[in-house]
Amino acid sequence: MLANRNLRFLVLGQFISAIGDHFYLIALPWLGLTLTGSALVAGTLLAIAGVPRSVFMLLGGAATDRFSAKKLLILSNGLQGVLMAVFGAVLLRPSMQLWFIYVLAFITGLIDAFGLPAFTSLLPHIVDPNDLESGNTFLQGANMVSGVIGPVLAGLLISLVTVRADSQATLGGLALAFLIDAATYFIGISFFWRIRTGDEPGPDEAPEIALIQSIHSLIAYIRSETQLKYLFLLMMVVGLFLSGTIRVGFPLLADTFLSGGARDYGFMNSAFGAGMLIGMISVNLLPKPPQAVSGLTVLSLFAFLPAGLILLGLTPPLGESLAIILVMGAGFGYVTIYLLSWLQRRTPTHLLGRIMAAVLFATTGLTPISQVLMSYLLDLDIQATLIGVGSLVLLLMILTGTKREMWSLEL
Repeated sequence: MLANRNLRFLVLGQFISAIGDHFYLIALPWLGLTLTGSALVAGTLLAIAGVPRSVFMLLGGAATDRFSAKKLLILSNGLQGVLMAVFGAVLLRPSMQLWFIYVLAFITGLIDAFGLPAFTSLLPHIVDPNDLESGNTFLQGANMVSGVIGPVLAGLLISLVTVRADSQATLGGLALAFLIDAATYFIGISFFWRIRTGDEPGPDEAPEIALIQSIHSLIAYIRSETQLKYLFLLMMVVGLFLSGTIRVGFPLLADTFLSGGARDYGFMNSAFGAGMLIGMISVNLLPKPPQAVSGLTVLSLFAFLPAGLILLGLTPPLGESLAIILVMGAGFGYVTIYLLSWLQRRTPTHLLGRIMAAVLFATTGLTPISQVLMSYLLDLDIQATLIGVGSLVLLLMILTGTKREMWSLEL
């Protein structure tokens, strides 16, 4: 697959810019702590970027369908690069104000709302439809590797530069982290620019139809396709209930029921990441499920997530917990690649950007709400929340599997 020069440029560009993203994700909350000493400020600096990303995600998908995915990806990366450079420059000024950092964080989320759908829509334009699973595995695998390398590099850089205890040295180190992030965006653009997509078809709608109206056509299309409708509802359930439960529940489990604390939390994250990587790779190594039961296979693997939460709610020891989490990640990794490739293959080209935006919204756009809701419930009772949420989502998946039209995922 990497013999495909366009895929090679897309993977390399994304890998490098994603490493820079982790410099931003490490430096931004650390900046909040440095300026105020408040964990609330550190958290809200990240959360403020999630609001425009979620609100404008579908609009970003509509823009991707209206214009070129490649050009929109390059434009969004360029804007992010400029913004990160501004971040770095502002930190070097003694008169820098916290409210300005909040504004810049908000703008990064707004740009992401347009850049992410463009990125996920580009692959079908550069690989053969039969190679979508392999292409998605390379892209998602590169993202996962960057998620391992990026935070380590960012943490080492900031700690080395800020070896002195004074705040000015710390701000200088954080400024360097943002400037490195800016550089990775521009390096990524140098690869994206060399991708050849040919002519990307424009939208079916007339040019005068507004972007907002094109979102209505997306909703109408999903409602008219029974399989899409049920799958998107399931993805929204996962985004609303499971994402927050996993992100907040894992550290709480480690802190409350496991003896290793933060160490065991790290093991849990590593197990989930390793499981996802195994699941993603297995899509290409294992035979594809028979067409007649492809939908049931996906639902069964999807069910590993809620079933795993139920088992974790029984608070098994660390070894068993890590095995459960590994299986959860493997099922989710397989489903992620399989469904993403299936959607890219069956979606009409003029709707691809909007469909990818809808996937992103369903899976990640609801995460902030999920984190708040699940944090409240987990504070009340960790075990009851894990078992209750897992049972609810598992029941919904079983009910979906009883519908005959969901047994086979048609193209």
